[in-house]
Amino acid sequence: MHTYQIRVSDEIISKFLWLLEYFHKDIEIIKINTENENEFIKTMKQSKKDIKEGYVTNFDFNSFEKKLDQNV
Repeated sequence: MHTYQIRVSDEIISKFLWLLEYFHKDIEIIKINTENENEFIKTMKQSKKDIKEGYVTNFDFNSFEKKLDQNV
């Protein structure tokens, strides 16, 4: 399981989530209430901890595009 923090428009995220579902990936969507500063800070600290501990890696778009081409 991977954790991603993605900041994009609703239209793009909808397409991205559809794509994940299309490839039958297990996904967990965490919606952060940015109006509640304490919740936002807590989530950001957890994200930093996940990165530091190696649970989060950079997403390789080139590899992903190649896999898409192979599945078409």
